[in-house]
Amino acid sequence: MNRILVCLSAMLLISLSFVASAGAAVFERDWKTPGDGLLTFDDVNLREWLDVSESLLIQFPGTTLEDRYQSALAELAPNGRFEGFTVARSGDVIALAESAGIDTTSLDFNINQAPTSQLIDVLSPTFTSDDLSFVVAVGFLDELVSSPPFPTHFRDYRFAAEFVVATRQPPFAGNAGLNVTFGSDSISRTTTGVMLYRVVPEPVALALAIVCTMHLLLILGRERL
Repeated sequence: MNRILVCLSAMLLISLSFVASAGAAVFERDWKTPGDGLLTFDDVNLREWLDVSESLLIQFPGTTLEDRYQSALAELAPNGRFEGFTVARSGDVIALAESAGIDTTSLDFNINQAPTSQLIDVLSPTFTSDDLSFVVAVGFLDELVSSPPFPTHFRDYRFAAEFVVATRQPPFAGNAGLNVTFGSDSISRTTTGVMLYRVVPEPVALALAIVCTMHLLLILGRERL
């Protein structure tokens, strides 16, 4: 009987964990140490996003942003700092934004301010103006502009995901939402990061619930014999 009670208690805790996570599609998780909150879990697409603060280009060697970006990518190799992660593309960040409740077809402040602010908070902002009227979380993507609209002798232009909340004085509401851009001033800073994510398997809790249920049925079957 004690084993049955233990198993039922475990199933109850597992069920509660599902209920707790069902209320938010995007929420913080820990990466290396308990409480660090350096991952953002998208439970719609089953991806963990590394905080942009961990991949800021200022942390990596290079004389240009592209050099620093390539230095950051070297950390994706086995035993590297970012082993197991993948550099996102535009479709990936759009899916993340939509999971967070952002309307990716609009920069309407009234629609997107709340969900964008929440996502920037969990991803970590890369730049905040002194008066707090402009907050962004920006990370480069694994995409280049194939035909730059203006000449360059150095390289094509790399796209970045820019989650932005820009507050303006009335009667202007401001802008909020996701920009996938290569022309924003925000991405010209060394405080720009790299958008990194990793795919996670189906929740372990589901597997535990199945195993626990099977174990409970076996116990009940034995006690009836």
